[in-house]
Amino acid sequence: MQDFDIEKKHIIEGSPLSIYLMDSAGYFKFVNQQMLNLSGYTKQELVGSHFTILVYSEDRQMVRDAVQKRLEQAEVTNSYEFRGIKKNGEVVNILGFFNLIDVDGENCILGQVLDITAMKNLQEELSEKEARYRTIMEHSNVGYFEVDLSGNFTYFNDVVPHNLGYAREELMGMNNREFTDNENAQKVYSAFNKVYRTGQTQKFFDWELIHRNGMKTHVETSVLLMKDREGNPCGFRGIVNDVTERKRYEQSLRESEFWYRAIFEGSGTAMAIIDDDNTITMVNKKLQEMSGYSKNELENNLDWKELVDSKDADKVTQYHNQLKQDNHLLPIQYEFILVDKYVVKKDVLANMNLVPETRKCVVSMQDVTQRKKIEEDLKHLSFYDVMTGLYNRNYFDQELDRYKDGRRSPIGIIVCDVDGLKHVNDTKGHKWGDQLINTAASVIQGSLRESDMVARIGGDEFGILLPKSEKRAVLKVIERIKNAVEEYNAQNPESELSISTGYAVGKGPRIDVNQLFTRADNNMYHNKFRSYENARSDTVRVIRKILELSEITSEKEQREIQELAENFADYLELSETEANELILLAQFHEIGKIGVWDHILFKEDFLDTKEFEEIIKHCNNGYQIAQKAHDLESIADYILTHHERYDGSGYPWGLKKDEIPLLCRIISILETFCAMTNPRPYRNATTWEKAVLELKDNAGTQFDPELVAKFITMIENLEDGLDQAHAPNLDPG
Repeated sequence: MQDFDIEKKHIIEGSPLSIYLMDSAGYFKFVNQQMLNLSGYTKQELVGSHFTILVYSEDRQMVRDAVQKRLEQAEVTNSYEFRGIKKNGEVVNILGFFNLIDVDGENCILGQVLDITAMKNLQEELSEKEARYRTIMEHSNVGYFEVDLSGNFTYFNDVVPHNLGYAREELMGMNNREFTDNENAQKVYSAFNKVYRTGQTQKFFDWELIHRNGMKTHVETSVLLMKDREGNPCGFRGIVNDVTERKRYEQSLRESEFWYRAIFEGSGTAMAIIDDDNTITMVNKKLQEMSGYSKNELENNLDWKELVDSKDADKVTQYHNQLKQDNHLLPIQYEFILVDKYVVKKDVLANMNLVPETRKCVVSMQDVTQRKKIEEDLKHLSFYDVMTGLYNRNYFDQELDRYKDGRRSPIGIIVCDVDGLKHVNDTKGHKWGDQLINTAASVIQGSLRESDMVARIGGDEFGILLPKSEKRAVLKVIERIKNAVEEYNAQNPESELSISTGYAVGKGPRIDVNQLFTRADNNMYHNKFRSYENARSDTVRVIRKILELSEITSEKEQREIQELAENFADYLELSETEANELILLAQFHEIGKIGVWDHILFKEDFLDTKEFEEIIKHCNNGYQIAQKAHDLESIADYILTHHERYDGSGYPWGLKKDEIPLLCRIISILETFCAMTNPRPYRNATTWEKAVLELKDNAGTQFDPELVAKFITMIENLEDGLDQAHAPNLDPG
């Protein structure tokens, strides 16, 4: 017990740690400034309050029990985790430490708390990433396993059943007690229990397991605690390595020099004995193979440090000296880079022991270069796209997040989309599609400045970040991409490349980078469908040209209805897919009229029965054409039913109200508005005002009344009409 005096209060008050003093009833007697900073309360609010004011409701009983046990001086850990709650209601993860002290004859608790929320979040993120690396573990030579809290197998790679002699289906669900004796079962329980209690990884503990054939195998295991998304322990995972052979070597070293030498020479791992002055005095065949030196070149001629890369020399020397000074530290395991005779560098894992009754070290080594390569590959895969070699979406998002502080303002973002990839995959195969993606990646990357960063962020999409770039600089990059595409197409006419782009530029000390990216992405899709040159199939180009030449629709009217479709899709907040299909439908809904005779199509008088029957056929004709044109296939059904009327009097099926697809109900309004405000061979164009009145008059019969109201509101709210190029026909005045 200790007295809690004024001097200690002053020391604690200035501490950078959050510290408190609590009486036996659980009420705060003293809190330091850091405790106030962490909790958000003032000293007047906190002193005299019960500690549960800072504990999340679901954890209060657990903390009460821990406090009570400490006051009763029962055996209880000095640290524990719980969820705390600040004055503002924010829930944080807390690691608490506390001790019992005597203050004026009263048992009090002196404690400190740490906010470990960030650490917890990082642990959750790491847990999610671990799943990505499970495939690598399946191909490892090291056993990997996962067990539940009772020690029953829930997952393992093929090395584990191989080492135990069981079939995979037999081993799944088994408990370690089924292949260990009582002594080793207790050792395993103690190790796992320590991990459970402390949350710390238990590294390289040895135990014996019993093979199905009855033979005992020495294994070395590292284990760590698994937690679910709520942070609750749910099991353990670890790696297990068969070290039976190494154990035999160690035992032989203790038993006799004769057996030691025989095993040393026949070892499956590279081994060396190193004298006190670092001279190599004995090596086995495996070390000769690993180093490239002969036995004569190594033994009594070569200093151990001559095999060690210069950057690791001091570390290795320190380990050896430490072992010789205190052999209670053995065995010591470390990694270093070995440089062989031919100056080839290899990553090596070394185990070091003192030879009994000497100051010589025996070192066994494993070449872990391949393992290191796998680790580097995993790191590379987490940031790079396998196909193109560019950065991937994960890296792009991280970089994007770094830009939000505005230090690289102004920031430009360009989103690029490879046009027609699905069509290439469907018609030529995925090999051609992959080649198209790689070509696009090369063209885009070759158009950027050194400071720009490009990543493949989707199947056919690329994202570009341009730090400290005004709009003019961003547009120059887009122009270079466009020129590079044209140059490529001129040289490779058999494999034409088309890339749609959209951009956005943000400025200021704080930038909403996600909103900036969304703007660039939306602009890309708008540009993709706004461009007349964006049609990728010859069939679509031909259809568009025929529509213009046949005067079914003029270029001006095409432009107007397409822009109406874009604006109305935004106003209605249609999904990206619906918006794109509506824009496409606006351009090609009347393709069926290509097969209708001009004297019927442009007749000024009423159509007779036979002529009307010919007109009705254009819906099915258009459907058939769209079905055969790959780029129009998605709107074929809409072309078939775009002349249905809201009251059910339309054709070809007589659908009514919501039976009519939404895009058809929309295009009916857009088509009528554009048809009335554009001239025909047999009549002049009407005014915007009269066209609006016509829509109102036919709402509920020909048109969806709700959509008509929204359409009229939209066009009336457009700042300058739709497009200055549309005037005067769309001028409301």
